[in-house]
Amino acid sequence: MWPFGKKKSTEIKKAAGEDNWALLQIEEGGKPIVIRMNTVARGADIYPMLPFRLGIAIPLHSPNEAGLPDKPEGQELYAIEDRLDAALGTAGQKVIIITHGGMREFVSYVASVQLAHEFAKQVRAATNTHEVQYYIASDPEWTVFGDYKKLCKTN
Repeated sequence: MWPFGKKKSTEIKKAAGEDNWALLQIEEGGKPIVIRMNTVARGADIYPMLPFRLGIAIPLHSPNEAGLPDKPEGQELYAIEDRLDAALGTAGQKVIIITHGGMREFVSYVASVQLAHEFAKQVRAATNTHEVQYYIASDPEWTVFGDYKKLCKTN
């Protein structure tokens, strides 16, 4: 529900067709960077509700020469992504997934530092196949999302 009056809510409405993701591959130093971006991620209307960026980084076990996972490990990474989606529920917005250099990073926006820690800890506790690293940063303007959105439009 959207917050009305003085009550503040961490729940957001997901945009219709939330399963719409764009796939982009670029190169840096001769190595691919694979980017999946949520094309229907809500915009400026929810920035104030979700001012913190949560990055969950997963080091790959055996990346190929390009720094990307093989199919079996890719399936394990999708399972981790499902855990993140379950943790975020309607209290956060996953916007970008970046795979390169032997890592996969899931970038989301959330309402508070406390929630970000909770979400990351839930994913970590439910994951026994990979190390789960995370960071939290204030990003009230969603600058990282904007930078990747511009990158996707220019390629």
